[in-house]
Amino acid sequence: MQRCGGSRISWLVSVFALVALMGGRANAQFTALSNLSSVTQSDADGMLKLIGYGTIHRFYQPSASLGPWGFELSLQGTAVLIGSDTKTTIKKFTSSSVPAVLPVPALQGYLGFPLDIEAGFSWVGGVQDLSLFSMGVSWGGLKLPFMTITPRASFTTNKISFVKSSGWSLEVAASYPLGLTEPYIFLGMTGASANMNGLSQSALLTVATGISLDRSFTSMVIGAGVPLKLGFFHLRPEFQYYTAGVTSAGVKLAFVF
Repeated sequence: MQRCGGSRISWLVSVFALVALMGGRANAQFTALSNLSSVTQSDADGMLKLIGYGTIHRFYQPSASLGPWGFELSLQGTAVLIGSDTKTTIKKFTSSSVPAVLPVPALQGYLGFPLDIEAGFSWVGGVQDLSLFSMGVSWGGLKLPFMTITPRASFTTNKISFVKSSGWSLEVAASYPLGLTEPYIFLGMTGASANMNGLSQSALLTVATGISLDRSFTSMVIGAGVPLKLGFFHLRPEFQYYTAGVTSAGVKLAFVF
C-alpha cells in the first residue's frame, strides 16, 4: 500500500471541492483505510479529471474584440457537475457529504491590444494553500458578414494544498451580434493534468499499490453562450462539455470599459 495522511485538510483537497474555494478549511473525517484499497485507476482518473478540467481556464466571452486598450474586469462562477461515479469514488475517501456540483469562482481581467488581440487572466487566491491562475489570449480573427470567428488559447496552473494541476486549450469561437446579445459557440482541444502525489508524501490517504495519482488527459471541448449586453455591464451565461466526461456551466458578470 502507498501511504498518505493528516487530520486537517480542506474539503477541496480531500474531495477536490468546496471548502477552500469558498474561503475556509475544515477537518475531513476519512473512512477506514482498508476501504481505499477498492479505489481503481478509473476511480482515481475520474477525480483527477474533475480537478484538471474543473479548474481549467474558461473564456466566458463571444468573439467581439474589446478594441485597442479596451478593458474588462469580471467575476465568474462555474459549477462543475460531479457525476454519480465520481461521487461514489469520493465517498471512499471521506464521510463528508458530496454535493452535486463543484463551484469554482474566479476574478478575471482582459485587456485589448491593436490588431484585435485580447489577453487576460483568471485568478483565485487569498486563501491558505490555494492558488488558481490561468491566462488566455484571443485574436479578433475572421470577420464575416454574418459572424466573427476567433481563435484563442489558454494556459492554467493551480495549487490546492497538496494537489497540483495544469491545463491548456486551443479553441475557435464563432459569434453573431444581435443588438443586446451576441450568441456564440466554441469548439477546441484541451489538455489537463492533475497531481495528487503530495498527498502520499504527507500521509493523508492510503491507496492501492499501482494506482497513479499523477495523470494527464486530452479532450475536445464544445460550448455555447448567450450574453446580455447592457452598456458597460455584460452578463454571460455559458455551458461547457468536455469529452473527457466533465460537464460544467456558469456565468460571468463583466464590466467593460
